[in-house]
Amino acid sequence: MEVLERLEIGIRALLERHELLREENRRLADGISVLTREKRILEKENRDLHESLARQEVLRIEALRRIDVLLRKIQDYEKVE
Repeated sequence: MEVLERLEIGIRALLERHELLREENRRLADGISVLTREKRILEKENRDLHESLARQEVLRIEALRRIDVLLRKIQDYEKVE
């Protein structure tokens, strides 16, 4: 009888441990889902920021080109006078 009782106690302990591990696994899976969603959001935000930065760089280069053209016009005008 003593062996059966120890076996029953051991099985109950294993079943309780199994249930705890299942709950922890569910919590971790939920956490992974949340982190995966956040990662996708941050990746999209990062792509958007890179695209915006690229557009701003194009605008900056165009502005510098226009300033150079204006400066050359001023220099040419000063040479004529």
